[in-house]
Amino acid sequence: SRIGALLDISLKELEKVLYCEAYLLVDPGNTGLEENTVVSEERYTQLFDLDPVCTMNLSHHLLGDTYARGELLAALVAELSRVGVRVEKDLPDHLPALLRLLGRLEDREDRVLLTHTLLLPGLEKMSTALERSPDVLPAVVRAIPAFLDELVPQGEIEAPQFKRPLEV
Repeated sequence: SRIGALLDISLKELEKVLYCEAYLLVDPGNTGLEENTVVSEERYTQLFDLDPVCTMNLSHHLLGDTYARGELLAALVAELSRVGVRVEKDLPDHLPALLRLLGRLEDREDRVLLTHTLLLPGLEKMSTALERSPDVLPAVVRAIPAFLDELVPQGEIEAPQFKRPLEV
């Protein structure tokens, strides 16, 4: 077909795009792929929609997509609800939600637990993942831990650490 020839793709690939079975990358950005590459929906999602390297969901950096993370998310939902923090579109481990939760926790031990078990380790992983990003976000992410460490010093309270990435 003329359209396929114009885009330098086969008729079979063009049909996949026309029938919404695949995507045509007109501007592949910094994906390493060439212009007019046809990719599956799954590959497109990996490239553009889901970017776990940059997610602000801290437990994802620490636990990945595991059962332990699900348990943590459920506990965070309950705690956020208890202190009156509403999270509508994001998961309960989203950085802004966790910072709002921290501001509402009255018990020092709870603040230490949240800060030194989830916030600081998650921000460290996030900062490492964003090292090569030219965006302003990495600088902000790197600044938050110093502020949190001063705001919520660990002191004598022992905050439990995740034993390994897959368990709490």
